[in-house]
Amino acid sequence: MTKAHSGTHIPGVSFSWRRAIGLSSLEEKISRKTGIPFTRSGRERKMGRIFMHLIGWMFLALLAFIGYELITHPAALNWLIGLFNHH
Repeated sequence: MTKAHSGTHIPGVSFSWRRAIGLSSLEEKISRKTGIPFTRSGRERKMGRIFMHLIGWMFLALLAFIGYELITHPAALNWLIGLFNHH
């Protein structure tokens, strides 16, 4: 069961102690300067984007490494072709 608000409630009027003391504004300024969200969901979204970009860069690095190995070691290319031609 939720706790009821004390006092009278006027529809359309709300009060935030965080806004009243300027905490919300300070958090917003810090978030904009650092680029790190204050909310949990915002931080999770940001980490998800970083992780997905990291996976993409790792995949590109792997492709570059394989390409380099195939160019510098012709025997590796023959071995790879043999894998696909083997019935």
